[in-house]
Amino acid sequence: MSRLQKAFEYLDRFVEQKMAMIHTPGAVVALTDRERTRRVSTYGFADLETRTLVTPDTLFTIGSVGKSFTAVAVLQAHEDGLLDLHAPVTETLPWFQVQSKYEPITIHPFLHTLAGVNGSLAIRRDEQ
Repeated sequence: MSRLQKAFEYLDRFVEQKMAMIHTPGAVVALTDRERTRRVSTYGFADLETRTLVTPDTLFTIGSVGKSFTAVAVLQAHEDGLLDLHAPVTETLPWFQVQSKYEPITIHPFLHTLAGVNGSLAIRRDEQ
């Protein structure tokens, strides 16, 4: 058995143990390098009720992962000088209007792990 195959077996056991610990019904793990997909592994069920197994083509909802992608894009725009994280959001999104007696909402609080406008407003209130 090759070292790579042993690593894959270890990874499979690890993923299955973690899924059991956090009660995850199904997952797909893809290992890639800069050139190609090296391995795609499927685990568990796409639908517990019908006992449908996860396949490489199973679609999952993106959930909160989208926040990370958005934060990376925002920070890249900031690094390129296209976006001021401490400027009011309305400078970038003029249609975004919130009536508040507090200072204007900036982009920076949106990059925290709190979700949505309510979390950002709470940060602003606590900072005052």
